[in-house]
Amino acid sequence: MTTQFEKQSSITRRSYLRAAVGAAGLAAVGKSAAATDKEYDVIEVPAGQTHSVNLGDGEVLENVLFDISARNARIAVRARANDWTIRNVGVRGRWDGTRNSVHPFVLEVPDPNAEGRVENVHFGTTTASNADYANGPGGPYVFPGHAGHITFDRVYLQHFQDNGIYASPPGLPGKGRGGTVTIENCLAYRCGTSNFRLGSTGSELRNCVSVEGHRGFWGQLNETTVVDCDFIDNNSDIAAGESQYATGRDAEITLENSRWVGEELTHTSGARIVGESEGKPKVRVPAGCPETPRQAAAAQGGDE
Repeated sequence: MTTQFEKQSSITRRSYLRAAVGAAGLAAVGKSAAATDKEYDVIEVPAGQTHSVNLGDGEVLENVLFDISARNARIAVRARANDWTIRNVGVRGRWDGTRNSVHPFVLEVPDPNAEGRVENVHFGTTTASNADYANGPGGPYVFPGHAGHITFDRVYLQHFQDNGIYASPPGLPGKGRGGTVTIENCLAYRCGTSNFRLGSTGSELRNCVSVEGHRGFWGQLNETTVVDCDFIDNNSDIAAGESQYATGRDAEITLENSRWVGEELTHTSGARIVGESEGKPKVRVPAGCPETPRQAAAAQGGDE
């Protein structure tokens, strides 16, 4: 399977530099460009260090390629604020270590009237385990305190053991604030516990492709929707519910115009999967996804 991801929008390099001021672990920042590409920064993280970027209200992280090829090099992008944007970002190299619940992106929009966007991001990484279900890091994580709306648009993920996009916590009873998440035009390959995971009522998976995950899509909590998606060779293509939480015992997934041939799984007797497969799943990359981390950083492959 080729490594493809998503693209979008234009921005200024200044936005990235402003967001990254004071970040730890910066070894080298180089400027790179190709014909008709957008200019982007290359950040090579030194061995054993973590390069951190923290976004505040209204800030933008964009046009950057993080290289974590050095031993135990990592990134930590944190956006726990309102009206932020992460776009045109590539990550290349190996994520060393097998500790769970380590996520390169941690996200939250605390204001119910605000939003965040993750656009054209490519995780061209491998992990120490490199398995579809084992101990290891996770992809982007959405905090329980998320109350607004987050959109993931044209994002490619691979080989994250603790879920690909892990966005169910806002639906947790008690501490979850019910913020919604839309995942669209994305591709996830061989992630566990699931390739895509949602759990707040009103959250959606749209025009996405899920390949060889432990669960292709997990609607863990509440009521979620899947539209025009393809699920290919996952251990369970569609999984609904969670016995541990009240909001998961009667969880419901509604599927429209989507395709799968594998297993459907309900974790509790009250959980429901509504809808039937519309035929053979399509092995495809959603339109506009860049093929490499470099293409993501350069804003190639999608609508301008």
